[in-house]
Amino acid sequence: AGAPSADREGGEEAVHLIFGYGSIINQKSRASTLGRERSEALLAWIDGEFPWVRSWVFRSTTGFTALGLRERHSTECRFGINGIIFRVDGLKHFDLRETGYRRQRLDFKYISRIESRSNCGGQDLTGRASERDGDMENLSDWYSELKEECEHAKKGTAKVGRLRLHLWIYIPISPMPANPDFPICQSYVDTVISGCLQEGGEEFAVEFIKKTLGWCSFYLNDIPLSRRPWLHRGKRYREVDKLLMKFNTLTHVSERSHPEQFAARFLHGLSGMWGVPNRNHMFQSRDVEIATLSKLLSRSNNAKVQIVGLAGVGKTHLACEYSHLHYQSASNFDGKNNNPGATRQENVQKTNYRLVVWLKAESRELILNDISCASLDFGLDVKGKTDAQILSIFKATLYQSQAPWLLIFDNAESLSIVNEFAPRGSRLGHILITSRHMFLDSEQSVILDCFEAKAASTFLQQAAGPHAGGNEAVCT
Repeated sequence: AGAPSADREGGEEAVHLIFGYGSIINQKSRASTLGRERSEALLAWIDGEFPWVRSWVFRSTTGFTALGLRERHSTECRFGINGIIFRVDGLKHFDLRETGYRRQRLDFKYISRIESRSNCGGQDLTGRASERDGDMENLSDWYSELKEECEHAKKGTAKVGRLRLHLWIYIPISPMPANPDFPICQSYVDTVISGCLQEGGEEFAVEFIKKTLGWCSFYLNDIPLSRRPWLHRGKRYREVDKLLMKFNTLTHVSERSHPEQFAARFLHGLSGMWGVPNRNHMFQSRDVEIATLSKLLSRSNNAKVQIVGLAGVGKTHLACEYSHLHYQSASNFDGKNNNPGATRQENVQKTNYRLVVWLKAESRELILNDISCASLDFGLDVKGKTDAQILSIFKATLYQSQAPWLLIFDNAESLSIVNEFAPRGSRLGHILITSRHMFLDSEQSVILDCFEAKAASTFLQQAAGPHAGGNEAVCT
């Protein structure tokens, strides 16, 4: 590749340089933006006086947390940042790549050290331009100018030379740490640490790990076929994992989860109701049944209860009301059971849910369709999977959940179909079934009858509105 073009400023050649501290350290990643196969760089170190620290604080629009800079807290160590400096042919493409970051000038006085040992196992490349291609000649060309610029900046004097250097760094506009919705992803970690190993060797990679803040347990192994890393993680994955594990107390790599494990582990962050019908504003006269459901479901951490009755008697409406009532009581869930109360609007012990999933259970096909849709909405890794695989992931997610959940099978025809699709042995899950057929014993069932005359009269008057007559007119 030939030398990048440069502007001229007052007779001097203007050269733009970027300090890279994340995925851009990786030559392949960097070259993809530069538009050429090779991109030589200098190893560089920012000193501890720099008022920013490197951390996992950039939430990408694609749903993960990348590296960025944030302001250093007064109590944090001043250990600086290691990275690379490389020359760019214009800044437009990198500005586009770094959407969500702002480009800011980096004062040369903060550069404490630079080494021209890129891709050569740590050997100094000064004076070896004849052994390299045009990129190496460019690096050797501005390497000495950069060293002078840094020395003058520390002394507060002006450098006079044939090159006018501009050094830039990218900083997130709105830095925010990783969380369950924006985890640290292994594919990104691989890119960065492989780049560190490639550019500066193991010592440089170790320094990167130690000088990066914000590592946490929100760590997703997003690699395709993540249980077989040799297929998609590249040749250095063993080196990367060895270093991550060596500093496990910092990196939390031992808590790294495969997609289905990650979703299950942090399912409490998905609090909500999936597929539950809207609440019936005319629901009434079922306080006894609501209380009975609460009592039966509170008997164990994996209770299974059935609402049984004739078609049209209100089984679905009762299950719906129960779902809304007990999800609402968990809207500020703190992981503790509240005291049971006497009224429907109070919390009932062991029946508060962070997640309620409603499945249409008239047929096996309908259940599978709902489970597939729910799994996708939960962010589970089910795209392209078979029905059996999706069901397995869905059941494992609920089984491993750390938050209470309620799974409803509406209008089920048999107990066998419920048992096929419900997790077994979960510590924090309840199963509620509505059916015309009674297939659980009476101690696990709420038998729903038609309204008595008085309740029916009240219901019809409410339904008819202000134009209804008295009780006699309604009940005749």
